[in-house]
Amino acid sequence: MRILITGGAGFIGSTLGRELRRQQHYVVGLDDLSRGYLENLEDGGFQSFDEFHVGDVRQAEDLRCCEGIDAVVHLAAVSNLANCESDPRTCWDVNVGGTVEVVQACRRYGVGRLVFASTSAVYENCPVPIRSVDLPQHPPTLQYSQSKWACEGLLNGFSDNYGIPVSILRLFNVYGPHQDIKRKNPALVGYMIGSLIGGRSPVLFADADYPRDYVYVDDVVCALVDALTPPVRSGTFDVCSGESAGVETIYRYVRDVLIECMSVVEEPTWENPERYWSTYPTLADPPYPLKSTRIVQEVSKQVVMASAVNSLQLTWKPATTLQAGLRKCCRVALRASK
Repeated sequence: MRILITGGAGFIGSTLGRELRRQQHYVVGLDDLSRGYLENLEDGGFQSFDEFHVGDVRQAEDLRCCEGIDAVVHLAAVSNLANCESDPRTCWDVNVGGTVEVVQACRRYGVGRLVFASTSAVYENCPVPIRSVDLPQHPPTLQYSQSKWACEGLLNGFSDNYGIPVSILRLFNVYGPHQDIKRKNPALVGYMIGSLIGGRSPVLFADADYPRDYVYVDDVVCALVDALTPPVRSGTFDVCSGESAGVETIYRYVRDVLIECMSVVEEPTWENPERYWSTYPTLADPPYPLKSTRIVQEVSKQVVMASAVNSLQLTWKPATTLQAGLRKCCRVALRASK
């Protein structure tokens, strides 16, 4: 197949591209490089894409690369929750506006299927354990989560009304080597490992070990490949490991790996959860600052599934335990630090 990946220079997109090329697909990448990095496009001398285009999913002319494409995997998004809260216009413009342009391009060029990366953040206000029936009664309220929930509705509408096969995969907390740690509010696992290898105490905010489901990037890639594999299907699928852990537990797992090859591993510094997004000062601007209780709610959020959504009828199952995945991350980071 000829497959286009939007957000191709990102952590997941570049990993997916390499796997699809290993399977002898012709893979095209598209990214505006605002959040992705060119260095992600090669790993061990193996390139992620047969073609790579610098372009914006919001621009119809940049989506001309959809011509002749059999399937699109739409990963491009603004995904940092605090960024989305501080700049909701860009959040909705990229996430929803970009998705409109992508699905329209699929219509225009006759793309055979569209695989969309949604998020477990749509469950943010659901009681634990989460059941799929909870979502309509407990819709998300943060900008990122709302934008992804809106995209799901938009794509389901296009699928119902135009017959475009759309597969929606709700990705849970994805982690793995080469995760972006450059952003202002980096993902937990990459930030924690980078800090500890650099001899720094990671600043953490959870005041208890609130469990969340973490899924390794290679497993996520396998789920995306499954969604691309015939027969063509439309529906929604939860990409989760079924294994949950809190921040303190993840720190212990990482520490136990690093202590095998480091003489000293720093203890974390625990901050007030209300300061979790303190690097985004505009969120505290009067007269209507973001409520501190909402920030604490995000820090203490638990994401534990009771029964995952699988209306796509995928056969995918996760293969990497959390401890094994964290060990892989540590080893890659240690090699890179030498």
